[in-house]
Amino acid sequence: DVLAHHPESKSKDGLAFVSGELIPGPRNKTAVTAMYALTFDFDRGTEPALIDAAFLKLGCAFLRYSSFSNGKTRSEFSRDAVCKFLKCNKADLSTEMLQRYAREKEKWVEEIAATVELIEIKQVSGGFKCFIRHAPLHKNRVVVPLAAPFVIDDFENLQEATAKWNAIYFGVAESL
Repeated sequence: DVLAHHPESKSKDGLAFVSGELIPGPRNKTAVTAMYALTFDFDRGTEPALIDAAFLKLGCAFLRYSSFSNGKTRSEFSRDAVCKFLKCNKADLSTEMLQRYAREKEKWVEEIAATVELIEIKQVSGGFKCFIRHAPLHKNRVVVPLAAPFVIDDFENLQEATAKWNAIYFGVAESL
């Protein structure tokens, strides 16, 4: 019922779920004891219908839902990260350069990257940021339940379990 009827919020904080089992304490990969689903984030503007079509083609069960910031029209990039990636000086930054950064580094779909427009560059508590506006950015998450739990203790060590998990996860991702 919680997943079907959830209130919208102005902030990201709220109910969430983890597709695995963890020991008490910090939520990180060394605390995972078992995984019950693969979870994929699509945060680059891909149309939901294209995501659905890709998973339907795989023939697996899946659940897609929009994430908190789905449809946002404003974003920010680190000015220093942009300049490093584009090998440019901060004084040279332009709308066109930020479109290129969105396209090449952030891997946004062309339909969104082409609409990027520089609003301002400003120093904030996290450093200098390029504040931009753009067309609504689709952000979705897909959960694919596993046929059987992926149990970490079934492997000799965490490194072996992680290698196997990565092979499964990236194998599915590459087939999309």
